[in-house]
Amino acid sequence: MFIFINRKCTIMKILHMECDGLVIYHMKLESGSFNLPVFDPGTNTYPDYQRRTFCTAIIRGT
Repeated sequence: MFIFINRKCTIMKILHMECDGLVIYHMKLESGSFNLPVFDPGTNTYPDYQRRTFCTAIIRGT
């Protein structure tokens, strides 16, 4: 899965593979912006709870 977000964090595109080919999801916010997870340089990862919250928000459309 690949997630692309514009600089203003108002447009998100998700690209992933399914059995029959690639699927692209596109979401554009009319107001507000996406809250991105905070990167932890100590572990070079994104905290797991933030990834789950972020992905849940994408699926729900919030």
